[in-house]
Amino acid sequence: MSSAASPLRREGCGGLILCGGRSARMGYEKARLRFPDGPLLERVLGRMQQVVHPIVLSLAPGQATPALAGDVLTAKDGVANQGPLWGLVEGFRRLAGHCERVVVMPVDMPFLTPPWIARLLDEMADRRACLYEHEGFANALTAAYSMDLLPKLEALVAEGRRRPIFLIEGEDARILTVPEDTAPAGAHPLTDVDTPEAYRDALLHEGIGQPGAPEVTVEIQTAASAANVFPAGYLALYAERAGDVLFAAQQLYPELTITRAGADVRLLRNVDGEPEAPLEPHAPLWRGEHLRLEVSGGV
Repeated sequence: MSSAASPLRREGCGGLILCGGRSARMGYEKARLRFPDGPLLERVLGRMQQVVHPIVLSLAPGQATPALAGDVLTAKDGVANQGPLWGLVEGFRRLAGHCERVVVMPVDMPFLTPPWIARLLDEMADRRACLYEHEGFANALTAAYSMDLLPKLEALVAEGRRRPIFLIEGEDARILTVPEDTAPAGAHPLTDVDTPEAYRDALLHEGIGQPGAPEVTVEIQTAASAANVFPAGYLALYAERAGDVLFAAQQLYPELTITRAGADVRLLRNVDGEPEAPLEPHAPLWRGEHLRLEVSGGV
């Protein structure tokens, strides 16, 4: 569905997606994590586009700008590694003059759907802030704000007060909750994916992986001969055998044409510093394994 046709469009409202975190706990850029419908950033962006326009992606200094539609704006933090408050400031500055309210969310929330995004704006009423609470904590990064909070944001940055929750000090903020039984057959809307374990569980909700199977992580490397059509990547999933990893890779990276003539795709295991050994599809996997999927040849 295009954003223009969406019944959830909220006029006069913009969006800010925070993509500039270091992803230290994940060990891989979260925006690029793959789901069955594509990279996580594209999934989150597509959902927000149904509700608001324009949208700004907040990036870290030096972070590559994703190749996205021309109407998606970007803003980069003024100082590196200073926390998400810089992302809020630069995002608000980029949106100034374009909207009256802005809905904010991190890129690592794959299950926050358009109705839950719109709810933040709808229940804001005449207040300057509306936040979701999850697991006992109000999350200032999953929220809607009035754009006239920009001077307050800039003052917090100038004072070195970097916690985003400081933004609602003195505000009559509305705090929303989402019942834990909201999605009994799926993931909670406020689930974030910031560790390999969380990514494995999120993929299970998407039908990727086997419950109770060993936890494995996979680094996907691309040789120069295949780099023009297949990106390097990362997987964390529950898998019993090497063939399960290969199948999941095909589901999440459709450009990975394992059966194409001339392609060389190998899943490799390294044990105690020994030379890497290719795994046959039937080979069982070990709990906690770190594997390497190598793509080379005439892909």
